[in-house]
Amino acid sequence: MPFDALLHDQATRRLLAYRAALAEQGLCPGLPFRTLAVLTTDLPGEVIELAVTLEDGTHRVQRARPATPMAPAASQVHGLTLEMLQNEQPLRTRRRSLEHLLSQPDADGQAVPLVIWAGDFTRDALSNSFETPFTLPLVSLQPLIQACNVAINPSARSRPSLDGMNWTVPLRAPDRTLALSVAQSTRELVDLLLTSEAIRTAPRRTVP
Repeated sequence: MPFDALLHDQATRRLLAYRAALAEQGLCPGLPFRTLAVLTTDLPGEVIELAVTLEDGTHRVQRARPATPMAPAASQVHGLTLEMLQNEQPLRTRRRSLEHLLSQPDADGQAVPLVIWAGDFTRDALSNSFETPFTLPLVSLQPLIQACNVAINPSARSRPSLDGMNWTVPLRAPDRTLALSVAQSTRELVDLLLTSEAIRTAPRRTVP
């Protein structure tokens, strides 16, 4: 099989596998879902910026003052410093309203899936910020996609990246300085996986 045809075949097989795995999590074309993304003080550290995209097209963004130091490597990625966050409230003071927002059912009383890219990282960062475990159900895309990749190609051991998903669908690279950009890219990825055709090679990246 020619190399280009092989790339296209593999991308198509991955896309179909991802789509089936998303359906098992309640993510299907036309059904509502929310996405969540965070910026943190470290790996995982505490949450200092949180963004949620809602099923009606709106979004919420909150910054928070952490109780722990900022890792220099993290600040280099997102550009936030402790000085910039001194006037923000700690995230734990907003826990009740945030969890209410994230867990609201839809108009029919059905649960709305909450989608993130890296589940363990985000859950740990939220738990560190709240000082008690964050327990709301999450659909974590990275391990879901990794499991599909390994099922198709057992030698595929590296964890997939959000940016790297543009090898399967034409996804724009997120702006890592904004939690909202990552949340929007996560939403775009789900929509693309549910509705688009696979592509053979990575498209040109553009920052949203």
